[in-house]
Order: sequence, then structure tokens, then C-alpha cells
Amino acid sequence: MEKETICLVPMVVEALPVDSNTLNSQPFRRFTMNHKEWLSPEPGPFQPTVMDRSDMGVYLHWTLPQAFRNAVELVDGDHEYRTVPNRWLVVRKQAGNSPSAYRYWVVESDALHNEPSAGSPWSSDFGAERIGITIPLPERTPNPAIDYLEELTVMGPGDPSFAAYQPNCIDVFSMIDPLNGIDEGTLEYVVIGWFNNPHRDPLHEIRSVSEFIEKLGELDWRIDGDVTMFANRTFIYGQVKGLSWKREAASSRIPRQSAGHLVSVGMTSVDAFSEMLGAFTLESEEEEGLSPSNLLETHMYNQLRTFEEPDGTDTLDIKIHQTGFEQLPGGSIWNWTYREEQQPFAVQQDPYRDRADRKLSELNREKIKSERMYRQVKKMKQELYEVWWKWRYKYKGRESESGELQSYAYRLGQMILEFETQAEKVDFLYRNFADTFKDKMLIPNSLPRFWRPQDPAVLITGIKETLTDREGRLPFCKIKQYAFSEDQFPGNYDGLPHGLYEAMLDLLQMDEAQPWSLPWEPIFLEWKLKWFPMPFNEVNWEFQGEEYVCKTEPMTSQAQILTGRTWLGPQAIGYLEDRIRQLRKDLAESNSNAARFERRLESWKVLSQALEGLLDQLILRDVKAHPVAHDIDEILQGEDSRVIPDKQAFAPSSSFQSIISGHFRLEQLDIIDRFGQLEQVSLAGNDPLVAQSLACEPAINGVVELKPRLAQPMLLNVNWVSAKDDRKEYNLDYNVNPVCGWILPNHLDRGLLVYSPQGQVLGEVRIAGSGRTSKVHWEPAPDVPFTTLQSLKDSYNILGQVLIGLESAGGSALLALEQSIDETLWMIEPKGRSFARNMAVFLGRPLVLTRVKVGLELDCPMLPVHDSGKNYNSDRDQHPYYRLELPIGVGNSEKLNSGILGYYEGDDYSKFYAVHAYTGPDRENSTYIQVIGEPDLQDPINRKAYLRLKISKSLKCKTITILMDPTAPIHLNAGLIPEKQLELPEKFRVDNTGILETLFQGGPILTAFTTDDQTPKILYPKPNDTLGNWTWIERTKSSGEEWPTQQYPIKPTDHKDFATAQDISVREGWLKLTVKESD
Repeated sequence: MEKETICLVPMVVEALPVDSNTLNSQPFRRFTMNHKEWLSPEPGPFQPTVMDRSDMGVYLHWTLPQAFRNAVELVDGDHEYRTVPNRWLVVRKQAGNSPSAYRYWVVESDALHNEPSAGSPWSSDFGAERIGITIPLPERTPNPAIDYLEELTVMGPGDPSFAAYQPNCIDVFSMIDPLNGIDEGTLEYVVIGWFNNPHRDPLHEIRSVSEFIEKLGELDWRIDGDVTMFANRTFIYGQVKGLSWKREAASSRIPRQSAGHLVSVGMTSVDAFSEMLGAFTLESEEEEGLSPSNLLETHMYNQLRTFEEPDGTDTLDIKIHQTGFEQLPGGSIWNWTYREEQQPFAVQQDPYRDRADRKLSELNREKIKSERMYRQVKKMKQELYEVWWKWRYKYKGRESESGELQSYAYRLGQMILEFETQAEKVDFLYRNFADTFKDKMLIPNSLPRFWRPQDPAVLITGIKETLTDREGRLPFCKIKQYAFSEDQFPGNYDGLPHGLYEAMLDLLQMDEAQPWSLPWEPIFLEWKLKWFPMPFNEVNWEFQGEEYVCKTEPMTSQAQILTGRTWLGPQAIGYLEDRIRQLRKDLAESNSNAARFERRLESWKVLSQALEGLLDQLILRDVKAHPVAHDIDEILQGEDSRVIPDKQAFAPSSSFQSIISGHFRLEQLDIIDRFGQLEQVSLAGNDPLVAQSLACEPAINGVVELKPRLAQPMLLNVNWVSAKDDRKEYNLDYNVNPVCGWILPNHLDRGLLVYSPQGQVLGEVRIAGSGRTSKVHWEPAPDVPFTTLQSLKDSYNILGQVLIGLESAGGSALLALEQSIDETLWMIEPKGRSFARNMAVFLGRPLVLTRVKVGLELDCPMLPVHDSGKNYNSDRDQHPYYRLELPIGVGNSEKLNSGILGYYEGDDYSKFYAVHAYTGPDRENSTYIQVIGEPDLQDPINRKAYLRLKISKSLKCKTITILMDPTAPIHLNAGLIPEKQLELPEKFRVDNTGILETLFQGGPILTAFTTDDQTPKILYPKPNDTLGNWTWIERTKSSGEEWPTQQYPIKPTDHKDFATAQDISVREGWLKLTVKESD
């Protein structure tokens, strides 16, 4: 007899008996999507469900294998879900083997049938349809008039939880057995699924054992033992055994309101878990070194190796701060490199290099325009959808008011055309470069990313068993052969596959199903909180260099009640478990802390998820599912209609916050499982723990502080610009060098040696005179034509202006600057080799003056202050936040690797903003040195001294001149977004030359010449030879306005009497030391 080979794939089937006691003792929240409600089919949170005796029965729900629940990445980078089985046989079996002990149903998951509905209030072309139907056997047969969905996946319309939440997928992936006529008994259920169209079956095209094994691996379906045959059909199956049913149960079960839950709130799940671990770590559990919670946190953020460094705590805090934001791509530009086969040529002179650089600059400038236009198009699409939604909501389809909508759609259409034209221009320039320079290839280089704040995360313990636990106990897949035979199911249902009856009998006889237990798998968290806004202004919030600190007592404003519903998932905890296992390996698996982490994680059974939608609600956005913009979908292309304005936006008095800041306290947390069972988390006397990153200062139990955050993506745009032209940016324009010059502290001469951008010594500024009458004197280096600082400025503009400003401020300013430099360098740990360690008594480290642009850039125009309904964009250009000057912290005196010593703002070189507060005696009287973060006495309103930027509509930036250690990165902080770090490109560092010349004033000295080896040499007490190469330079007789110089080698002498034929003379000049950087 002919047989068919079938692969049996197990799945989890859950059964919830709803008897009289369940109705009386177990609260439910069984919400469903109502697609007859066209504003949003998704009901709001905390809506009670009333169940009565008509709802009694056994509720079945099956979870498809992960291969159908996980999206598959396509070649183009998009994702899609696999088609799932669309037919299901459900069998109930009571005790005994008589025919009456069996009951059969067929679930047609893809059946479509209309539901009475008024249709869309906006279009007569749209109406609601339900999916799925359950057919009892033998009472009914398939209805030929029913339409069927072409493809069925686990995703519902606007509902990613569709297949996981039983109330939503009744007659699709679940059913309710009312158990009519059965008051008590022990029940068994078998569910078997298949593809009505065999061509949809993932095994349909398998033709060999090797192909079968490969497909099993792709689907992650595992078979115990060797695979010797292959199958072309799949049966997905699951069982429930030993379910005890009693309609009128005698005892009541305890309601799910557990006091065993612990709750913590953090920026992320790691943040929240670390706080909980720290709060419950006993002193006896502490080991030498880091506490368990700190050990876990530093490992989670990959900071174990850096935490023990002097500024390791600060580095960890910055990392935690960064995790509170989502990164969004800022686009990309191009760099070129030689093709691999051309690498030997790269070290030779390339005659086309400059031309390639110019072409690249042109390409990147146009690429930047294209990226900004792309973001503008995306934002305009979102805005068009919002305008459409509000217009439809307000006018319900009256065409007389659609002029503004059509006008906006037209403007968007024009913008799309402009973007497409710009994209074509970029494509042309790209192809032109590739065709012109065959030896070079273009590689993408990411632009700085935008940052958008993320919702805080909540972590809850005491969740008990999860789906992952039960899936881990499923049996292996099986390969079975069943003979073709007559179906023995009652009735005449057409379409049951061969082998189904035999498979059912086979499964009923197997003893592999776990004994039935009461299901409980949380999938939703409904939350309610009281929000106390704290308006963003200098009265309420003070910027302290890295972050804002609240100056006003929290929770004094009028509270707003915010609610939401979020999907709970084990993903965050799976990540925690993986990282803890890795931690044990990193610590040689003998560390008791890591083992204790795992045990505590296992005992707590935690779940964690963000309070999704919280920040969107604060900007009056409704994140629930909402209708497709069908009449403008062609221009939107279905990609940007994600959120809609909340109906509160129409209120005259709006709670909208473009910059979100304030405090909240959790009022209610309800956990909902896959069947709608409700468990309330008791918060009375059980305040949630709050991670340090979100705690008030001083801390208030259970109160979460949200520091000021812009509600839309923003970046701190920092880039090197040309020292000769601020309009030219590094990596965007041709031949840009941001280096204005070099400064080398000269301790012997109490001055600053000055160098060109290429490292050529130009001269020295030093103090002339003493006390308050002291002046700054400029001494040009030998053979350097810049006899005045004004002449130096003509060739080196920025460098000259810095020195002229210092000269105008006087000798006390130079002394203060030197002290500030010295004291700041004590706090900077140089990277790699240090400059002339053995010259530390004479010289400081080489410092570089660089030109940098700084600006705050939004991904799109600022969100409006409030929604006025019809005129969506009417007030954007007058947004008050455009007038705000936001403080920016430049440099960080607490970081050992922060290279900034200070900066000059714009073209004002009369004030140096120093990172370190120098301790000189004249500090209070100095107006030249202004310590960053201290009160600015010259500010009209006495604000603290910070670089202040406006959020610019036209992408305007400020330019600053930074004095920095070239071996260390620079750090800038806006508080509203994560810290920005930038390193000086290596090619601009003077240490690439390996040599730096220094000059020291020499004389007047009494000396003479000797002519050993026919070479005139000057006799001089020469310092240690190991320091470098010493020579003597002096001016010769003047010739007009020029003072030529002569350079002589030095012959060391320590004798008082000079044995020489030359006359002894008094001479003045310079000692020149050519120093090589020490290893």
C-alpha cells in the first residue's frame, strides 16, 4: 500500500479551563481589536472584561514553531514572515475509546467573512472583514461561497501580537470548546495543522535527504538520530493531556494579585537589573573589588577593563547615559582608497591625487544635500499623514475643506521630485569618479548619527514560567510514514490530507506530552503613572557640564495621568543570561559573584520591557494602530504613516513638550497573559527601585526623574574646519587642514614657543617686565620674517589673532595661561609615546590650536509647540525653542583622556575659556582666563560660562579655536544628547615628522670660538647629549632691515679659562635643540 512520508513538528498547545470558580476569582482583561472603530481598532489600556456563564469552557491556544514566528531577511535587506499552516484539526478525547468519546473540529484559519459594519466614515470602499472559522464535524461542511486569504502569517493587521494573544486569534490559532453537556471529566486535546495548498509547505520541493537536512537546519527543526529519509509534507502538532474539568468547581482558586513581585526602573533592562541586584546584595556577599551589581553593570557595558582606571566610573556613567538613546543613521559620504592591486603604487607620487580629492569633495557636498533632502521627504510624508488624519477626523470627508491637504500633498510631491533629481546628480558624480579613476575605489563613511531618547525600562520579578521554558521541553521532530486510506472522520469535510487520521491516533497513543498545568505566560504589561512636568528653563534645570540637574522641588506641578500597554518579552533577559555566562568565562568561571548572578536571575524569573509610548504621549502622539491613508497612499508609499496626533492635541490648552523633562511615579502595573488572565503587581508599600541614572538628587522613593531630552532626533554636529576658511569642512572639502599652529610651553624662558601648522618654529611669546606692568613680548625665531605679530597674522590668521589677543591682555594674562596649561596637563594622560620625557623640566608637551565648528542639528524642523488642529505647521517658524541658547560643555577636567585645555569662541581672542581653574595669585583679577562652568562676570545676565548654541533651522554653527593635546580626543557635552568625542586625524599631528625644534634664549655669555676640524665652534657649557642635537644661533651684522643669522656647533666646556686663539667676547643668541620624540 502506498505511503506518504510526513514530518511531525511539535508546538506548544495551552488549555485554560474557565469554570464557575474561575469566573468568580480570576480577573480577566480580554481586549480585542475592533476594526469597526476606524479611529483606532486598538482599545485603550485598563478596560475591564466582564465574563459570565456563557463564557465557560476550555480555551485552547497553540503557538507555532519559531520558524513561523521569526521574520526572514530577504536579499534586499527587507524582512518577511513565512506562510503558516491554514488548516487545523482539533480533537477532544474523554476517557474511553468509544466513538462518543471523540469530538472533532476543523479550523480554517484563512477563511474571510464579512461582519456587519458601517464601514469607514471616510471612504465607502473600506469595510471590516473577519478572518477564521471553526467547523464542527460532522455538523457542517465547508461553504463554497467563503473567500480565503491568499497568504496567512502570524502578523495581524496593525497587530504584531495577533498570533500570541488568544482573544485576538480565535478561529485562527485558537478556539473555545464550550463543553456542552459535559460537566466534569478528564480531557485530552490534540491539535494538528497543515497547509491546504501543499505548494505552501516549506518541505514541498524537497527531493533528497541532503536537501531535507539542509531545510531542517534552516527552519531549526531537530530530529533525534540519523536522517535516512525525507518528507514532503509537514504536520504541526501539539497535545494537552490530563486536563481536569469541573464546571461547578467546589473550591475557589487564589486570585492573581501577588505580593511577590519586585519592580525596578532604569534607562535599560541592564540598568534596572543592576539596581535590583545591588539593592538585595548583602554585605556578606561583597567580595574584594567591585560589588556584584557594579561587576555586572561594568561587564554588560563592556567596561570591565577600564573601570579600574582613575576615571573609570565617569566612563561607565557616560556609557549608561548613552544607552538611554536610540541611534538613527545620519547618512553617509565617501572616501577613496587605492584598489588592492594598486597598493604598491600608493606609496609613489600619484599625479592624480589632488584631482581625485577635488572630485571627492564635490561628490560629498552633493551627497550631504541628498541626505538632508531624504530626511526632509520622510518627515513631510509623516506630516502629510498627520494632516490627512486630522482633516478626515474633523471634516469626515467633506471635500470643501480639502484645499490645504491637497496643497501640502503638492508641496511634498515637488520635494520628492527635487530629491530624486539630487539623487540622480549624486549617482552621476559617483559613476564619473569610478570611471575617471580606475585605480581607486570609493568606500562609504558613516556620518554622525542622530540621537533620540528612549522610553525607560521596567523590570519585574516573579513571572514564573515562560514560553521559552516550555518550548525547551518539546520533543524532537519525527519522520512518519502513513498509508493512504479512507478518512474515518465523521461527516464529509473535503480537504483532509492523507495520513491525518493515522497521525491523530499515533499522537494519542504517544506518552510524550507534559502533564497539563494551569497556563500563565505574560505577554502584556499595562501601566499607569502620574507625570509631573518640569518645564525646561534655567530656573528649573541647571547644566553642570555633562548633564542637567533639577533645581526645583519635584512633583510640585499639576499631575497628568498617563497609561499604556506594552508587549512583554523574554528577549532582554535572554541577553542578560548570555552576558552573565560570558562573564563567568571572563572571570575563569571560579568567581562566586557570577554564579550567584545566574542563580538569582533564575530564582527571580524576571521580565523586562520599556514603557513603550511614554515619550510619544508626552508629545501628544497616539501610538495605537490606526487606519491606512488610502487616498494619499500613493505619495506616502505606505512607509511613514506610523503615529497620529492624539485627540488631546485639539484642546486649546495642550500639555505638549518639545523638550521633555519632569518626574513620574508608577501608580499601577497589570500583567496580562496570553489568555487575558490578569495579575496585578502590588505597589502599595512596595515602591519600585529606581536606578541611579533616573533617580532624583536627593533620591525620593519610587520617583523617576526624566532629565531634559529633546523629543525628536538631534545630533551635536562637531567637525574640523579649515584654519584658513571656516566654510570648508574636513572630509567634505578639498585640502582642509584644521591646524592653526602649535604651542610648546617653554619653562626656562617663561614663555610659549610658537610653531606653524607644519611644525616650523616661528618664534616665542614671553613675559617682559614684572608685576601688573608686565607685557607680552614677541621674539621671532632666527631667519623668520615675522618681526611683529601683525605680520604673523597676515600669513597665519588665527594663530596671529590668538597671540595678538594675548599681547593685548598683558603679561599677567600670559602667566595665567601658562599656569592653566601646566595644571591642566597634569590631568591629561598622553596616549602612546610622550614628548621628550627627559625635557619635562625645560618644556611642556606640544599643544595644537585647531579650528572646530559646533552646532545642534535636528533631523527635521522642530516639532510644534502645540497642535492647532487644521493649521499643523502654522507656528513652527516661531517656535520659542529656536530662541533658546543651550549650554555646551567643552572639555572635561575629570577625564584623564580629554585633550581640551580651553578654547576661544568665534573671532574673539580676548578671553580664553579654560577647562581647569588655575590656582595663580591673580586669578580673581584676570579677565583673560574664564574657567568653563563658573559664573561669567562679563555675561549680561551672569550665566555660567559655557559655549551656547541655538537649535538652528538653517544649520548654522559656531566656530571655536581649541587648544588641545593632539594625542587625546576632545569631548563636548550638550546634556540633551550623548557626549560627542572627536580625535585629531593622525596626518595633522606634528609628531608625524618625528622632530620638533626648540629654542632657548642664550646670553649674554662670555665665550669664544675654536676651530677644531676646520669647523668654527662656540665654546659653551653644553647640556646632556642624550636630550638631542644642540647648536648655537646668533644674528650677524644687520643689512638694512634684515638680520641674517649664523649657526654654529657647540663644543662643550666647563673650564674657566678658554684655550683659544680667538678673542673672548660677550655674545647673545639662541640655543637650538632638535629633539626626537622618545620611545
